[in-house]
Amino acid sequence: MHGGEANIGILTASSSAALNSDHFKDISLSIEDFHIRGMEGCSEFWETIVEGKRNDFDMVKLEEEICDSAFKLATEHSLNALLLECTDLCAFQSRIRQ
Repeated sequence: MHGGEANIGILTASSSAALNSDHFKDISLSIEDFHIRGMEGCSEFWETIVEGKRNDFDMVKLEEEICDSAFKLATEHSLNALLLECTDLCAFQSRIRQ
């Protein structure tokens, strides 16, 4: 859809645990063909979504962390497309597009 030279990013919950080369074995690209960023270092996301330490989400902070991570990934690599690997990220897709 974006051509063979497109820069495609993947925002995921954990860059070290959520994706590996097996996830890409049935396509003509490998994991190295994508720019992958995890939500490591984002305390609100990590404590509530990944670790489940608490369930009192600060939705403003959560949205800020997710959108900032998406923006940094997109600008650092001049992305043509961004995939949201984690279903918890999809709730913020409209804000990410903005």
